[in-house]
Amino acid sequence: MGPRATMKVVFVQEIVPSYRVPFFSGLAAVPGIDLTVVSGTGREDEGFDVASPAGSAFRWITVPLRVFGRPGIRVVILDSLLSTVRAERPDVVVTTGGKSFIQNHALIAARWMRRFRLFSFQHAMEYRAMGRARRALEWALFRRWLYPNCDGIILYTENERRALIGRGLDARRLFYANNTVDTATIDRLRNELAQPEIDTVLAELSVRRRPSIVYIGRLVAGKGVEVLLEVFEALRLRVPEAQLIIVGDGPLGPALQRDCAGRSGIVMTGPVYDERRVACVMSVCRFVFIPGYAGLSVNHAFAYGRPFVTYASQEHKPEIGYLVPGDNGLMLERSQTKANTDLMVRLLTDDLWWSRMCSAAQRASEHLTMNAMIANVHVESLVAKPILRL
Repeated sequence: MGPRATMKVVFVQEIVPSYRVPFFSGLAAVPGIDLTVVSGTGREDEGFDVASPAGSAFRWITVPLRVFGRPGIRVVILDSLLSTVRAERPDVVVTTGGKSFIQNHALIAARWMRRFRLFSFQHAMEYRAMGRARRALEWALFRRWLYPNCDGIILYTENERRALIGRGLDARRLFYANNTVDTATIDRLRNELAQPEIDTVLAELSVRRRPSIVYIGRLVAGKGVEVLLEVFEALRLRVPEAQLIIVGDGPLGPALQRDCAGRSGIVMTGPVYDERRVACVMSVCRFVFIPGYAGLSVNHAFAYGRPFVTYASQEHKPEIGYLVPGDNGLMLERSQTKANTDLMVRLLTDDLWWSRMCSAAQRASEHLTMNAMIANVHVESLVAKPILRL
């Protein structure tokens, strides 16, 4: 395959959530990149605001998506994937590293035939050095099959890259994106929103101008939704004017709605996908609290200059590495109930400490921009000099 003045890049995704669109739009605008995204059609139960190819700033092909099994044990298939990719005549294919995406085996076979260079874009949190059998099996699959049969692995965060290098993998084959959200849009919204619009949106959502704890995300198992009310009641005993705002929906929503009935100070807004309305809610936020596993919600909080609070957990996604406990947020221990309450009360009442944390969160966000992510993937990964295959 001879060199081209333009590099044809195909990204393969199961679905394309709305937060990924700015990344693809930015990558498509890089001179010398001809980008096509191939994805499955979005499904309502994915829990994202799923975007549409209509009006996108990049070439985007959707194909039927089929899922077999259940969460944790499932297989994902994109119909006609290989023929669709081949028709694009790519120089580089970037695929999802999800274990459920079995068509990676077909893409690896195509790479063997030297049809294109192949990268896997993924997180690596499950490859921690742990003794449990499943994690050991997952590590073996990655280490002995996916890693040696790709030209490179693009990890979500730099910390993951360091961890895999520490486990003996070749640094020349490992890259990182520093996965993030569209911080530029959030900055713009924060600067242009006027108080009358904020007040109108807050009134529509029944949100009052009080020191608020904000949960924003899916109401699903693993996110710690079940402890929100208990934690909030403990805080309200000491900060009666506090408010809990729950933004999102999901299978645990109806039960949570029933539990909230008759309790004061709690607002359930339902799902809010319009970032402009989210910005209005965040104007009264003292900190974002996700008791269970967290990922890009860390970036989202930091983009608004708000501390992020969660419990220590092995289930967090790689973006949790952006959190520096005591600096831009809190990492609580579940057994330390009184100490946890003291710290959260302080965030609600100590303006100086809260302001320092907000500033630290904002500084962290300034290093986690979409432009930086695009540059990491484009310059450091896709145009990196190929090395010998293992």
